[in-house]
Parts: sequence; structure tokens; C-alpha cells
Amino acid sequence: MRGTRMLCGFSFAFYMVLSGCTEPDRGASAGAALLAGDSVRLAESDTLYLGRPGDFSVDPRDGTFFVSDAFSGRIVNFDRNGALLASYGSKGDGPGEFRDAGEVVVMDSVVAAADDARGVFNLFDRGSGRYLGQQKYEGVLRFSALGAGSEVWLGAQSLQSKTGVVRWDATSGTSRRLVALPREYVESQPIGGIFNGVFVAPWADTLLVGFAGPGALRLVRPDGVLLDTVHVPAVRRLGVPTDFVERVKDLSFPEIFGSISVLFDLRRLPDGRFAMVHYDQQIDKAGTVTSRVFLSLLSADRRRACLDAEVPVGRSAQPKTAFRGDTLFVLDQVVHGDGAQTIVHSYTIDDRPCDWIAL
Repeated sequence: MRGTRMLCGFSFAFYMVLSGCTEPDRGASAGAALLAGDSVRLAESDTLYLGRPGDFSVDPRDGTFFVSDAFSGRIVNFDRNGALLASYGSKGDGPGEFRDAGEVVVMDSVVAAADDARGVFNLFDRGSGRYLGQQKYEGVLRFSALGAGSEVWLGAQSLQSKTGVVRWDATSGTSRRLVALPREYVESQPIGGIFNGVFVAPWADTLLVGFAGPGALRLVRPDGVLLDTVHVPAVRRLGVPTDFVERVKDLSFPEIFGSISVLFDLRRLPDGRFAMVHYDQQIDKAGTVTSRVFLSLLSADRRRACLDAEVPVGRSAQPKTAFRGDTLFVLDQVVHGDGAQTIVHSYTIDDRPCDWIAL
């Protein structure tokens, strides 16, 4: 999450001091199994390589990969075997250019990609790469999910309006801000500024909304009216202490980053269950960020959870995750000297080993 993609870190021991609670029973509550599928190496060259992946998306229709590269300011499209198909945009501040290429989503024949540095997302024709225009937005954007027709739900936290979701019509270009921020974001400037990702899982006439840092999941109507809250505990990841708002007042910037689990994705799976991806991250003295990544499942009625299956990720760079159907994809980079090799791993989510916990 640009702005929060994140320099999180510090040890579990530090977290226990911070929270004042006992360590979770790491042997309890079995999580889902992740059944390894294909591992695909993305074709890169001296002139087209992924210097700093900002976001990773898998087209739900054909399974091709879209990766935004903040270093080169472009979106790169690879087929399912890793071969290069196309690229969109370039570095800069002009039409169709990116200062900081971030979130990317494919809508039928249109590729949309955000530039948080300028508060716009650029639109490209998927087939020709032609620049189609741009849309301004307020807040920190997450392309969360597509709705019916031309409707797109955006996680877009705005401290100014104290809202976290935008409902955007891609045809008319109109948008509406919805869903009040959790109290933690309003009461604490560090929390609101650091943990600025918002994720939306829509279906029928309901939305499930998750915030990157503290705050329960929100079940809301499409008009933003709150229906219910869902508290998801932690058994292996760090979680979030209940008094985090008070605790952050006495913590330094890197301590705040590294003291809680951060939600990086929330998706509704084809069978109605929900998948959540959390990161526990740390940064060493050289500034290198490493992550532990955890997958949790929520039942379709949101009354039970299967918690904290650890996702295999490398230690060389920060991984990115995406979903297609009931498959989790992980984009990972292995650094070799001055270069890096980018690989996409796939895992089928199997809930048969789950110990479901009542919420």
C-alpha cells in the first residue's frame, strides 16, 4: 500500500510487550491448506523488467497477469505462461503517465491503474494500449472489486471526508463516497495516516468492508448504512491489541508500523466464503522489508473463521497477492546481486483441514 505497503516490523516479543496480553496458542486452530500449483517465471529483459512492483492483479476471465511497476511508471501484462503481452503507460506527469504506478484492475476491454501521487487513475484500451483518459479521486485508492455492469467499488480512505469507500460508475464517470471510517482512524492521526488501505467485497445488495489496520470488518448496504461488524481474531499472526489507539501515542513511527497485522486483501470467493490476507512485516537496519503472510477464511454467513494459514513467500522482497476464483496467486521476487527474478506462484485454497472458530 503506497504510504503503507509497509515498513512494518519488529519482533513478536515487542508486540507482546506492547499489547500486554499472552501469546496466542500457535498450535491451536488449524488453518486452510494451500495446495501448490504452477510457478511461472515472468519474462523480463534489460529494457522491460519489474523494478518495484506496486500491485498485482489476475484477470478473472483469462487468467493473465497485470503488474504495475512504480519504478518504470507502467503496467505490464503477461500471459499465464509468463510471456510478455503488452505494457501501458510510462513514467511522468502527463496524460497516460504515472509518477507512482499502483493499483490496477481490468474492466472488460479497459485497463485502469492508479497513481496515488497525483490522485488520478489512468484508463487504457486493453487491446491497443491507447490512452482513454483519467479519473480524479480523493484518498488512497484500492481497486477492490467490480460490481454489476460498469460499477466499480473502490477502497479509498479519505481523512478529509472521514469515509473509506467510493462507488464509481465507469461509464458516466460519476462517483459517491460511502462508509464512515472506524473510530480508530478518526481519533488517531498516526493510525489514519499509516494504515490507509480499505478493501471491499461486494455481492447482491451487501458489502463487506475491511480496513488495513485496527477496526472490525463492516457489513454495510450499498448506500453505506452499517448492518453489522465482524471481529476476526488472530491465532498465529500478530493481530491488533484492543487498546492500540492509546498505545500508539507512546510509540515511534517504525514501532507503530511493526506492531500489528495489516490487512492487504479481502475477497469474496465463488462459494460465498471470504478470504483475507494479512501481513506481519519487519524491517532490518539496512531498510530491507520482509513479510510473513497469512490467509484466513470467513464463512459465508460470517459466523465462523478458519484462521492464519501461513502463505509461503520469499524473504528477498515484499510479495504481492491476488485471487482468481478459489486460487491464491503470489507474486514474489528473488533478488540476485543487482537483479531480481519475478515469479508467480499459485495455491488452491482447501478448507478441509480447517478448525472453524465461532465468532
